[in-house]
Amino acid sequence: ITLTAKPGVNEKYSLNLSNNCPAILDHLNSSTLFPYSEGKDKGKQNLYKVFVEASCNLVKPNATSCMIVQSSLLCDLSSTHTRELLIKYTQILKIIEYPKNTTNENARVFESVLQGTCTYLFKKTKPSQEHNLCISIGNDISTISQLSFENLNQLSILKLYPDTYYIPLIKKNEADILKKISLYSAPFSTLMSSINQGDLNLTSNASEFSDKKTAIKLYRGRNVHRYILLRDVDDYINKGFLEEKIRENQKHTFIVLQEITGTTDKYRLHACLTDKTEKFLYGHTANKILLKDSTLNKSCVAILNSNLLDWLFRKTSTNNHVMGYELKQLPISNNLKQISPTITTVVNIISYLKQNNQDAGFFERLTDAMVYELYFPEEIKAGDAEVLKHLGNLPELKEGQDEQNLKTIEKVYKELSDPKHPISAALLKLLTIEEVNIIEGRK
Repeated sequence: ITLTAKPGVNEKYSLNLSNNCPAILDHLNSSTLFPYSEGKDKGKQNLYKVFVEASCNLVKPNATSCMIVQSSLLCDLSSTHTRELLIKYTQILKIIEYPKNTTNENARVFESVLQGTCTYLFKKTKPSQEHNLCISIGNDISTISQLSFENLNQLSILKLYPDTYYIPLIKKNEADILKKISLYSAPFSTLMSSINQGDLNLTSNASEFSDKKTAIKLYRGRNVHRYILLRDVDDYINKGFLEEKIRENQKHTFIVLQEITGTTDKYRLHACLTDKTEKFLYGHTANKILLKDSTLNKSCVAILNSNLLDWLFRKTSTNNHVMGYELKQLPISNNLKQISPTITTVVNIISYLKQNNQDAGFFERLTDAMVYELYFPEEIKAGDAEVLKHLGNLPELKEGQDEQNLKTIEKVYKELSDPKHPISAALLKLLTIEEVNIIEGRK
């Protein structure tokens, strides 16, 4: 690859693209020449980003450029502002993504490459409001000759992902779903008072842990499950450590999520609530969120655990971590407060059933239906799959009345699941909604 410097610099570099070239990096590591990849981007500085920016710098106006680079260009935090440059100042024409893993190892497009890659093609001119980029994902040698593209309005990315400029890994018919979700939502960060990666680092603070029982539990990410917290712990906290933080944890109820989940796991997002009656600290393998309005805690847990947000999260997550910056940009319905009491009642039922090792599948499906109605109101109404209007009189569970609570839940289940009940009918009709079928992988 030959890279010609800007006018006034009489140097040329002929090189193999590699991060292991210190002398070349000295020449290219210039925030003046490369204000996005070297100036604004943080974290791991891969050399490919410099070449992306150089391709923008060196081509003439209205000329096109095409390169093959790491697919981390599309969604990795470290390439945030390199993407910003492409999205704001070029017309991205096509992106073709080749994942690291394929169903057949011999089907990789670049057989000697051990990471995800992508081809991008852009024109050096600012995008119009109407310009769509074309993206094709998940390709191998069996698809390369018959690529399937989805069109995504390029400038809509600025609204969908205003902080990270993600280029989502979407398939045919999925761009319209992203657009609809954004119409009725705002970033989760607007509801947050704070978000932290636990209370302590599990490695650097290990000397403060004890396998002998104390009054203070140490919770890890693996304790966090969907809707419930597993209370059994392996370690406890020594007395006197982070006492102020422990007191704060007893003043507020926090939403907690696993920070590490497998990209092929059934669910990427696992959310539940902390218990103010306990003394505890969380390790850095859990995310810990304090909302401005605690009355939204349980309804936000429901949305985070929904099929919809799990599907959406996967569109931009390319590793095993669930990072705070990813959670902050998740879209939360603008109408959540209005129907929060109803969702809260259903979440109470789900949590109670799971704590007692009972099947909560019906009520989790009901929660998914409520979430779909929040984000796709017109489509759900047109498909006669509305559920919220039929859930106004759900009974509340009573603290300490286990036998009565189980009877209450059984009664509610029998009533709502009766084929003659409009809820049962709506759950069936949900299967006819195109957006739902795409999200749940049936289309």
